[in-house]
Amino acid sequence: MSYTENGTTDFVATLDANRVQQEMLQKHLSKAVSSSSHGAHPFATTLKGELHRVTRFVKDQQEGLERSAKALFLRAHALATATGTMQQMSVQESYDIVHYHKRSTRKAVDDCLALQVFFTKSRAMLLENASTADKKLSKDRNCFGQAVNCSSLVHEILPKAHLNSSLVCIISDIYHALRHAEEQIKNNANGGGDGDAPLWQSPSSFQRDTTKYWVKDQNLTKLMMTCAMEAPLLVYGKKGPLTSTDPRDGKVSDGDKLWDSLATRITSIYFDSHDMSLYKERLARAEGAQLLRARWYGTTIPTGDKIIFVELKTHHEKWVAQKSVKERASIQERDMLTFLLPVPWKREDAEQMIIRAKPNMKAEELAKATGLLLRMHNLVVNHQLTACIRSVYDRAAFQSSKSNGELSCLVGRKVQIY
Repeated sequence: MSYTENGTTDFVATLDANRVQQEMLQKHLSKAVSSSSHGAHPFATTLKGELHRVTRFVKDQQEGLERSAKALFLRAHALATATGTMQQMSVQESYDIVHYHKRSTRKAVDDCLALQVFFTKSRAMLLENASTADKKLSKDRNCFGQAVNCSSLVHEILPKAHLNSSLVCIISDIYHALRHAEEQIKNNANGGGDGDAPLWQSPSSFQRDTTKYWVKDQNLTKLMMTCAMEAPLLVYGKKGPLTSTDPRDGKVSDGDKLWDSLATRITSIYFDSHDMSLYKERLARAEGAQLLRARWYGTTIPTGDKIIFVELKTHHEKWVAQKSVKERASIQERDMLTFLLPVPWKREDAEQMIIRAKPNMKAEELAKATGLLLRMHNLVVNHQLTACIRSVYDRAAFQSSKSNGELSCLVGRKVQIY
């Protein structure tokens, strides 16, 4: 990839160069069809070198984009925290500065997406050539008597179809800072104050409209960039920017930052009857269909007094004057077996279980949580529910920490069902 004098990226030239490289690989393949090898096959060696070349190239470009994005973030962060400076400007001047930063950030996003397109096409081209080689060289063997397997080289050296997610974290921080700056401008114009976003806490109950999609891995970068532009990346237990605000910190991220260290591991256990009655009602989207599950966050399985969330999801049809709702109560792990026993409870049983998990709840909150836990246990008793399915996946959440009722974009990966 080459850069012009004004800093824009010339991806067309790079793609043209790769078309030439593809023709060279095809020539190597033609020569290799009738050849034999006492070690690694000549075409496999050529392909491996090309795969490493693409890997190094994409890595270098990602690091360059990340450094440029960090510089954009530092300017956006300074703008968002410069309360006095913003107050000295006119409203229009302030908005003009924010919009300038948005255009610069959008350019960075476009460059990242262009690199993703380049990577996707390069990987597809290399995989196509590797598959062709496997067919034409199917009778060839190396010195160990093994068949040539070029396709496995592609999956080994380029295992992911998406770019490193570290740039998504920076873009999220930039847009979050610019949104904060816009709020300041609006508050200054209206004579209002300014406050920091609180540390996010999961609500015990909320209504929502949900739409879910399957997305190919090669489209993950575009999806997450789009999410980052609409809502900030929310990491459970963290407050403030995910990107360093130290201008001397020029270090680029090592590895897939978001998915390696910031995504949340979510484990859920779903309960149902022997005839799967709850599942069948949910599948038919029947009015009032319910789902009961236990859920925890993180890679460590909770034990003893550690908290597990027991959740009840209730579906309502559009013609009903209610929205679908998800409700949750917190109990200690040691109380899960008692919760699942098909023995009727009194209200006091549910209340004591809630108090053990959250002893400092207010009276109104305690009454609501107690009623919910009692309803969920009655569901266990009435339907003879037992543990049925366990799911585990990593999730990235894009949503404001100020409100749970606004837009929320959740991206789940590495889904496992047991």
